[in-house]
Amino acid sequence: MQRLQAGEQVALVTDAGTPTLSDPGSALIRRAREEGVTVVCVPGASAVTAAVSLAALPDGRFVFDGFPPRRAKERRVYLQTLAGERRAVVWFEAPHRLLDLLKDVQEVLGDRELFVARELTKQFEEARLARVSEWRAHFQQFPPRGEFTLILLPQAEQPPPPPQDPLALVEQLLAQGRSEKEALREAARACGIPRREVYARWVERKRSSTN
Repeated sequence: MQRLQAGEQVALVTDAGTPTLSDPGSALIRRAREEGVTVVCVPGASAVTAAVSLAALPDGRFVFDGFPPRRAKERRVYLQTLAGERRAVVWFEAPHRLLDLLKDVQEVLGDRELFVARELTKQFEEARLARVSEWRAHFQQFPPRGEFTLILLPQAEQPPPPPQDPLALVEQLLAQGRSEKEALREAARACGIPRREVYARWVERKRSSTN
């Protein structure tokens, strides 16, 4: 800070990727701003943006969450908070913790699609999409090496169930031994429509069937 305050130009570099992304350099930048020092960014290689580009996310939306918690209990609690997340979640992870993370992801969030990128921009780059269960089987056979960038895709939205036919439900309930009054009431409740509407349609059905 003394050199910065003296008017020198200082560059912040790191051997762990982009400074301040899962890197303690953010503390230095905050301190510099507090001291009135102008801070600029010279863009460079980024594992996050490279992985997101390769993953070809359907809507392009994602959130970067750094490294997941290391301890199993904390990690599982953290994963539970992501159950309703509609964006892709990007993580960094070390190879010796990867299998534990994959196990917890599958148990807590289900067998989601996971994009795994390893050694990006290097000679042994690997990047592809598979289910969490497939990745677990892969890395149990081939122990993970290198630094990983992971992108967990959100749970696919399930299409709404087709609307239930209240009259078909009335017939089903009558066949089960319900009275007509009970069948009409239960069908209306199950379909979320007024009982009088179900009754009117049922009367019309019976009238049509007798003609």
